[in-house]
Amino acid sequence: MKLFRKKPGGFSLMEMMIAGAIMAILAVGAVRFFGMMGKAGNQMGAVRTAQGLRSSILALVNSPKAWQRTIAEQATGALECVAKSAAGDCQSKGGPIGLYSAGGVLEFDTAGDAGFTAGGVACDGYASTGSKSCPFRVDVEWDPICPALPAKCPNPQVRIVANIRYRPQEQKRGLAFNESNYQINIIRGQPLSNAGEFCESIGAVWIEDEQRCDTKKAFCAAINGVYD
Repeated sequence: MKLFRKKPGGFSLMEMMIAGAIMAILAVGAVRFFGMMGKAGNQMGAVRTAQGLRSSILALVNSPKAWQRTIAEQATGALECVAKSAAGDCQSKGGPIGLYSAGGVLEFDTAGDAGFTAGGVACDGYASTGSKSCPFRVDVEWDPICPALPAKCPNPQVRIVANIRYRPQEQKRGLAFNESNYQINIIRGQPLSNAGEFCESIGAVWIEDEQRCDTKKAFCAAINGVYD
């Protein structure tokens, strides 16, 4: 009974214990709340950075000048067959490439541990196991769209696939960043004025009135048949 006895102007021991327990519960809740707020803030920052990187990739690929510079900078490497135009052969080619600006700046480097900071600034040190200082990476690959024939594939349309990776740390439960939401898969087409030349270069027949390429004759010849 003495636990509930108050001194004038004071609190009993039981009241102080209850108050302490309530404060402890509130403190734990506050820590969890601010932890959740911090994670939400980091998540929103990652989304903004990924959206910015995606927009930059699209701008470079869709810019005729930037795309031509990308080809020119890799004319003796990954994009050699594209650079040679009608004289090249892109059959069974493709793979990783870098993306350049019209001014020749390498904006997206797929080599080594190149990546981007949480703010979207280029950095080195990306790791698939996680990196706090360099958590983003952009992988860009190209693939020629060639006819299904045992023939050369000069000056083809090109499919560009870009994947934005986000590895701020070792993957843990609660990380809700969906990389597939930021994937890019687009096709750079060749000008229509080159379509007839491309069609004829694979042994097919360009039908001007219908603006299409008739590959029946070329396919027949490829299998040693006779087109009738």
